[in-house]
Amino acid sequence: MRQNFLVILAGLVFAMALAFGLGGKDWAADRIEQWWPRDTKTTDDKHQSARRP
Repeated sequence: MRQNFLVILAGLVFAMALAFGLGGKDWAADRIEQWWPRDTKTTDDKHQSARRP
């Protein structure tokens, strides 16, 4: 009985994680962008400006 409960619980947790991962990826991307904004310059721009005399 205990093993049946754990299998069902694991299935529910997996289903919820999958649903959040697929449905909430845009929301999560927006939150990450708010918390850690990207630099305005790209990495290539930084390297090119460092090479100029």
